[in-house]
Amino acid sequence: MTQPPPSRLVPVGEKDHNPPTIIEKSTRKTKQPQQTLKIGTLNVRSLARTEKFIELTYLLQKIKIDVLGLAEVRKMGCAIEEHEKYIFCYKGETLGQYGVGFLIKKEHENKISSFTALSDRVALLKLKYDNQLLTIIQVYAPTHNAADEEIN
Repeated sequence: MTQPPPSRLVPVGEKDHNPPTIIEKSTRKTKQPQQTLKIGTLNVRSLARTEKFIELTYLLQKIKIDVLGLAEVRKMGCAIEEHEKYIFCYKGETLGQYGVGFLIKKEHENKISSFTALSDRVALLKLKYDNQLLTIIQVYAPTHNAADEEIN
């Protein structure tokens, strides 16, 4: 029975200047792959009705957004609501108008450092992510069709 040729052929009588090295398993910890945080923004044109909120969360599952900044939520008050799959933070001061907020996947709940609503047009979300503090700012500004008073 013939033996297979060696994996590296070296001519007889010549010294191999590039011998194969033995690779031992490293005992060092390997880096964990970096996670990707998908952030988006959307003018929702009202989340005052429960049906609109349910529709939005259903659509978000399909596009796999982790944090969604929201403009024109049109909900009164300042609240942080826990839902089945999302955390909903918002602020609204003007009945039926404006309002900003965030929708965060529940799996990122432990990364939320703070939610600060400065007004019904500006909100900040702070997340502890990969040993850094990430601040996301969500704003709402009326379109150019609005009256100058409203824009200012």
